[in-house]
Amino acid sequence: MIDRGQTTASDPNEIDHASSQLKERKKRLNNCWTCEIGEAITKFVQQHITPIYKVATEEQIAIVQYDYNDRLIQLEYYQQNPNEYQKQIFENLTQAKYEKETSKFDVAILKQRIVYNHLPQSFESLKIPPPISFDTITDTMTRQHLKDRCEKILKQTKSEMMMIYITTAEAKINEYEKKFDTDLAKMKENQCSGPSHKKLTQTMLNIMERRFQNINERLTCLYKLKLSFFVKAPTVKN
Repeated sequence: MIDRGQTTASDPNEIDHASSQLKERKKRLNNCWTCEIGEAITKFVQQHITPIYKVATEEQIAIVQYDYNDRLIQLEYYQQNPNEYQKQIFENLTQAKYEKETSKFDVAILKQRIVYNHLPQSFESLKIPPPISFDTITDTMTRQHLKDRCEKILKQTKSEMMMIYITTAEAKINEYEKKFDTDLAKMKENQCSGPSHKKLTQTMLNIMERRFQNINERLTCLYKLKLSFFVKAPTVKN
């Protein structure tokens, strides 16, 4: 399984331990465990769990690939023997570009979380403590009515919190866009009328543009993979 990439485990003992746990749980079920149950679990894992691990692996591979490409582009730029200002403007502009595009990525992902009902994991800990235990209420209809009201309030709270998350992230987009636009305009001004040591060669500009493109491609790839994860991951219903 490790050799074929069918598991995220790196130590065979991890698989043996998991296998032992499965056998132990089968024993606890005694005669309740049937071939149909085993087949249903296997089918569920193949359809939902395995693809999720595959997406996570592909995401890590993509990050390594784009980080590697970014490093190559960076080294190519420094081979042009830039002065300190040319180094600074290259790093500052590409960082501003990364922050700008990442903020857009964050907003897009938050909106897709709402669409596919995959809220942040931190939301799982959100609870509304009842004044008393509902289980102590003997009237079935009253007990269920109160539970439903609490559930409705909790869902509404989560929905409102997601809107706050999105609004906050959108505010960061505006900040990062302004910073990038200001830095880019300053660089272009220096290219036209600044001193010679503050001008980049055409080769440097081309390399910077390729670094911008690598940033865009990286985030586009990660967005598609994250979206694929939302589609394939089973949603747990309360």
